[in-house]
Amino acid sequence: MRLPLSKLYRAFPELDRFTDEQCRAYVARAQRRNLWRTVGGFLAALTAMLLTWTCAGTILRVGPGALIDRLQDDSTSLWIITSGFAAVVFLGALCALVVRDLWLRWLVRMELRGARCPGCDYSLLGLRVENDGVVCPECGASLSLTTMGLTPEDLIAEVATS
Repeated sequence: MRLPLSKLYRAFPELDRFTDEQCRAYVARAQRRNLWRTVGGFLAALTAMLLTWTCAGTILRVGPGALIDRLQDDSTSLWIITSGFAAVVFLGALCALVVRDLWLRWLVRMELRGARCPGCDYSLLGLRVENDGVVCPECGASLSLTTMGLTPEDLIAEVATS
């Protein structure tokens, strides 16, 4: 599991040999290619945040001892309410970020699976593209990118000039 502030693409060994800029472009392209899945990820993160807030609010209102109803109108109670509210907001945002992160990892994983040789499952990332095709170094298969639904950018590849 990667750290929340680390780079998402560094969780995938296939992307280790590429620069940060190439990897950021790869992730952005994966998001653009799968716009509806990206929107779904945003909605899932938003739903997780709202559910967390709803559950926490319910626990504070109805839970054991009904904490909010028992508080008095003094500075200590105000501090407790403010701290509880801040903790609930933070917890909701954290849940949303975790769901968003998991969703992005799934999206990148799907992109990486699409960039594999159908014969031997070798990663085609970084291979040189010649005449809209690549040759798998593992099994020697000649693969057409168009047939596979890929572009040289999807493979983070350099294109041979003739």
